[in-house]
Amino acid sequence: MHDPGATATTEERSSRDGDGDGDPTGRSRRVDGELLSAGARIGRYQIDAHVGAGGHGRIYAAHDPELDRRVAL
Repeated sequence: MHDPGATATTEERSSRDGDGDGDPTGRSRRVDGELLSAGARIGRYQIDAHVGAGGHGRIYAAHDPELDRRVAL
């Protein structure tokens, strides 16, 4: 049985969750333009290499010095 009140459209969720442009928590940051080079920083993370790109943006291998481990951004 389908409950018409149980589903929300993408537009309804976007308007309810924020501007619909990214992370509703406000923690994400868009980085446009040229590729970041090794040694560049995004917040506390140090970029090691560009890994790839897709529909949601670029992927970088990076290092988190606070946790002393590799991460993907």
